[in-house]
Amino acid sequence: MKIKLRSPRKTGCSNIFSGVNLHQLHRLFRTAGDRDAEHRAKLVWRGMDRQVEAGLKIKVHMKMGRKEH
Repeated sequence: MKIKLRSPRKTGCSNIFSGVNLHQLHRLFRTAGDRDAEHRAKLVWRGMDRQVEAGLKIKVHMKMGRKEH
């Protein structure tokens, strides 16, 4: 009896736009036919900045907590 192993998969990313710059986002939305592509790209870009900032704050708090204990 053979046991079938799952093939390894690449882990998913919570942000599908990670690694994309503002110009690329704008072009993506414009190509998709979005009439307000520039505005939408800026909203997504700001949201990514906030996620990065929140992640950095969590890392700093975790490091500080480890030093105190």
